[in-house]
Amino acid sequence: MQVFYAVHCKACGAELPVLAKVREDDAVDLVIIVLGDRDKAYAALKQASPRLVEIATAASAREEQDVLRAAGNATGKLPYARTLLSTGLVCQTWDGGLTTGVLDRMLESCRLKSEGLSGKPTTK
Repeated sequence: MQVFYAVHCKACGAELPVLAKVREDDAVDLVIIVLGDRDKAYAALKQASPRLVEIATAASAREEQDVLRAAGNATGKLPYARTLLSTGLVCQTWDGGLTTGVLDRMLESCRLKSEGLSGKPTTK
């Protein structure tokens, strides 16, 4: 799962406790893509959970909207998250605040799509 994060996005900041909980469980392959002010973003991630910094990566120097659009977000606006199949294909996207329920539904949908592609159930 990839979650796009920027300090100036208040809804993104509200997602940090959910992401911290997911990171504690180690059950999800999670990457946080940092947009904008890298230093402030890493400080906010560290404050929410030092383990979030471990999975954060700064986006290229391109414009924020360009990065989001390249990731499949037609509006180029935050908040944004997406799940990926093991093949790298986008499984599901989400525009809006990420809650535990939304995250669970996204992951389940991706698991089911993965099973459909392989023809056999995936193990957890």
